[in-house]
Amino acid sequence: METMQLLVTVITTILALLIIPIPLKQIQAEGYGIFSLFRKPRFFYKRTAMLFVTSLLFVGLYFTGRRFSYSLVFSATYFAFYALFSFVSVCAVISGKVKNPPVYTNRLTRLYVFSGLLVILSGVVALCLMHDHRFLLYAVCAPCAAVFATAIANAILNPFERLNNRRYVQKTKKELAGNDCLIKIAITGSFGKTTVKNVLFSMMSERYETVKTEKNFNTPLGIAKSAKNVSAATRAFIAEMGARRRGDIKILCDVVRPQYAIITGVTGQHLETFKTLDNVYAEKFSVLNYIPEDGFCIVNRRGIEREIDLSNNAFFVGGTGDFAYADEIKINSNGSNFCLYLDGKKYAAETRLLGRHNVDDIVLAAAMAKKLGVDERDIIRAIKNLKPVPHRLELIRNGRISIIDDTYNGNPVGAKRALEVLREFDGRRVVVTPGLVELGKREKEENEILGKEIANVANLALIIGRNGEYIRKGLIDNGFPEENALFFKKLSDAERFFPDLFSPNDAVLFLNDLPDELN
Repeated sequence: METMQLLVTVITTILALLIIPIPLKQIQAEGYGIFSLFRKPRFFYKRTAMLFVTSLLFVGLYFTGRRFSYSLVFSATYFAFYALFSFVSVCAVISGKVKNPPVYTNRLTRLYVFSGLLVILSGVVALCLMHDHRFLLYAVCAPCAAVFATAIANAILNPFERLNNRRYVQKTKKELAGNDCLIKIAITGSFGKTTVKNVLFSMMSERYETVKTEKNFNTPLGIAKSAKNVSAATRAFIAEMGARRRGDIKILCDVVRPQYAIITGVTGQHLETFKTLDNVYAEKFSVLNYIPEDGFCIVNRRGIEREIDLSNNAFFVGGTGDFAYADEIKINSNGSNFCLYLDGKKYAAETRLLGRHNVDDIVLAAAMAKKLGVDERDIIRAIKNLKPVPHRLELIRNGRISIIDDTYNGNPVGAKRALEVLREFDGRRVVVTPGLVELGKREKEENEILGKEIANVANLALIIGRNGEYIRKGLIDNGFPEENALFFKKLSDAERFFPDLFSPNDAVLFLNDLPDELN
């Protein structure tokens, strides 16, 4: 019996360690909060239901079997069958296609190791204290317990990780504050932050040694990691600043202490956490409170849908007669040509970036670069050499099909812009989308509006997931042919039909990211 118990412990521990990456991804996606594992119940329904059902099934089978026979042979046969079934179940769970797998940073690796140690420790304790049927019941429940062991490990490590991060961020704060020669620019808004950051980086790099926050790093720790690249030769640092709650901008500005800022625009993104659009506006425009008197803030006039009184060191761009704006815009499926006006002077510009909104982003960046001393010729050259940001209206030619990849994320304004780009393509126009998420109480309404907007542009719509009924309603209400509005429960279900649904010369827009817990 002792040999079998040891074997049971080894097998159970291996199964549990294979399961741990599932809750790790959820914890990382939710920012490592103590209760982050339980914020989205669908995570458990989709990824761990099989394990719970398996455990309950075998608990029942065990007690049923003991009523008729209980021997070493029964126990060995029972667990052998359980181990085989559990192994197949675990493999089925972990081998499922994951669009956004966990990123094994140092923090996540520490959490994985500590979670694994807790699982191993629980197995050792069970081996020492439990015997006979009680031990087998532990073995049956252990894979499910691995999920909760990860939650416990995260709760234990959380205070230490926060302290470590705080020290790291404080060190960065001191280094940035001590660099008197460094131009520090903050970019915030509900959309377009990463694009404006990349465009401005290209322009500023024409004159200055410039560093930007990497990828979409827009948290205190992300900014701190990117700031490691700032050297004595660096003359400009561009920091993208995200905000999901009131007070986030204050925290980020306290780290960077920017002299200059850009507000790309405001929409109802993250209403789940902000609750109201007024809160979103208040948070984004709070960046003005941290700009010194000798600095300034540039605001996208075309991205603000309400009257805003700007302070003396802030001004709008994008409207005719502003310091910077675009006119005579010609947009097609290969990019845009337009006239860029800077401080009253007119310049011919062209870009490979798709869509009218990218012209707006270019205007914002050009205004900042011009104000900070970059020559107009360098600005125009930078515009011509701009490359699309991956997954942000990225055009991919796949044989005779044009794929527009706008899967990074989505908000109502971004979705409307993506559909405007799709409109510029000839041939049949197809939209593949899960709709819009993180919009709180407005999620149903916004997805119905999205359906109506898709109906004005597309010939075929492939709708994925939980928001499908709202999008479909908007489509049908706007006269879209019902037979051309196809619903799929999961993206993988739709993918199987792509070869039959797509034809040469189609333009296919993949709109918005599909989170794994919704797929």
